[in-house]
Amino acid sequence: MEARVARAADREWIRALVADHFASPRVVSRGRPHHVDDLAGLVAWLDDERVGVLLWRDEEPDGPADSGREVVVISASRPGTGAGSTLLDAAAERAAAAGHRRLWLVTTNDNERAQAVYERRGWVRVAVHVGAVAESRKLKPEIPETNADGVPIRDEVEYAFDLTAHPRAVELREATVDDARGIATCNIASWRVTYRGHFPDSVLDSLDVEDSAPRWAQTLETGERRTLVADASGAVIGYGCIVPARDADDDPETVAEVPALYLDPKWWRLGLGTRLLDRLVAVARATGHSELTLWVLAANERAQIFYRSRGMAPDGASRSDSRLIGEPIDELRYRVGL
Repeated sequence: MEARVARAADREWIRALVADHFASPRVVSRGRPHHVDDLAGLVAWLDDERVGVLLWRDEEPDGPADSGREVVVISASRPGTGAGSTLLDAAAERAAAAGHRRLWLVTTNDNERAQAVYERRGWVRVAVHVGAVAESRKLKPEIPETNADGVPIRDEVEYAFDLTAHPRAVELREATVDDARGIATCNIASWRVTYRGHFPDSVLDSLDVEDSAPRWAQTLETGERRTLVADASGAVIGYGCIVPARDADDDPETVAEVPALYLDPKWWRLGLGTRLLDRLVAVARATGHSELTLWVLAANERAQIFYRSRGMAPDGASRSDSRLIGEPIDELRYRVGL
């Protein structure tokens, strides 16, 4: 399943689908009429077949600051294929990347299946506009009085999706000394999940932000590690560091090393690790390095799968390192050419 930008070649199919599902290629939301030809959006494709569409509009510049982007139409020609979820996720990513703080939409009181989908995807019901459909019928008389099951179509139910915590809304920036506590907090949260079962519980449970934050402040102040943070509305939810290679068999003039790359576990599997690593790769290239290395716990298969997905591979080097926790841990070195 893939969501692609709606193009001119898609318009005839979009008009037909919306007319079939909504009795006309015109739709009304919150008292405002729209024609599908005037709306930008996405088409869901399954193999070589169109299976769904999502269309939106942006609020006018003089509208409320948090009005965001309205999803005016979402419809699938083949229900049950996941087209709706694919389109909602893609729309959220594009809206966040465009700087919007929220998505919103309205459905009708009878459309319980759609409401369940929205709520499973993290949308929140923010209002029920009782009797609003009667006003919409004045603009679009084709709106039926009841649905196929005889349920009265009476109210508009408004849903919203907060984009401020969306991965695309997370800023990657250079760390400052003021980020020391946030980095320490993120590091401890990540260690306690990543290394549970690999490091002694006593080590993980004893980690303390009050001890770690001053050390990070010193590191940031001296600049011994160039550090990037992932900033979600002022909270550090990930970080990565880069230095000239420290291994004796590498030339620090041509090889860079990533000594740390961690995310708060609540932000795993959202593409932020990829964004951070890609940014560190860009830094290495910009500083004239032709290779990048890092050390990873030999038992940490999850991390190794991630690094391999980014083109890195073990280079044959291994070590037993006691510096991290005071007892030997086995590590493998990964490398990639830039």
